Amino acid sequence: MRVLYATRPYEKVPGSANALHEKWKKICNKSLATRNPGIMEFTKNIRGIIRDFDKLERLDIKKPRVGIVGEILVKFSPMANNHIVDLLEAFRAQPQTLLMPEIAEGSFAKKLYSTYLSYLPKEKASFALKMNVDARGSFTELLKTVSGGQFSVNVSKPGITKGEHWHHSKWEIFLVVSGKALIKMRKIGCKDTAEYTVSGDKLQAVYMLPGYTHSITNLSDTEKLITLMWANEPFDPNKPDTFFEVVKND
Repeated sequence: MRVLYATRPYEKVPGSANALHEKWKKICNKSLATRNPGIMEFTKNIRGIIRDFDKLERLDIKKPRVGIVGEILVKFSPMANNHIVDLLEAFRAQPQTLLMPEIAEGSFAKKLYSTYLSYLPKEKASFALKMNVDARGSFTELLKTVSGGQFSVNVSKPGITKGEHWHHSKWEIFLVVSGKALIKMRKIGCKDTAEYTVSGDKLQAVYMLPGYTHSITNLSDTEKLITLMWANEPFDPNKPDTFFEVVKND
């Protein structure tokens, strides 16, 4: 665990340190399961662990060190320390991953995260987001959760229509916070279209229903349209559950 904790925060390839740890854990378990494990094999394994972790590609960066105080079980067993290392690493990576760990009400994780934030340096209280920009405007992921879906911000240039797709099991909520828009929906296989005119002057949330192709159009000729979007699950590029089909079915 010591080489894992010393390496994982600096790994160049996400997950590579954990994969190496799992590899050597299996080797060591198999070795210790024999009736008479020898000192030569033990020494060989220790040297192999150190060699492999030393060879793991790392980022040339500096990060603050955090010490876990306690006897050896508390320091190195996730079950004994309430997974404090995993939580701290997830908290620190949140601005990059946008993923908020599962934090139950009244839990150790909630108290730890509140404490973590209270010590956050002022320069870390603001972080940049990746804006996916094209000729139509931009789409920016804001926050992902384990079981509460994903929040994003969509910006559409004047007169632009976005969407024209549908989802099997994903559903969304659109909330226009600035500008005026026309949201259209049509059930796949049907002709009738539902239309909703919404604006930032009178906030109104609209469901994007599963099995309904939908679109959102900026009705302004001069102003950008800004929409807060929530989806019931984080976007998975390997399983996008997104299928193109125009709303208007002539």
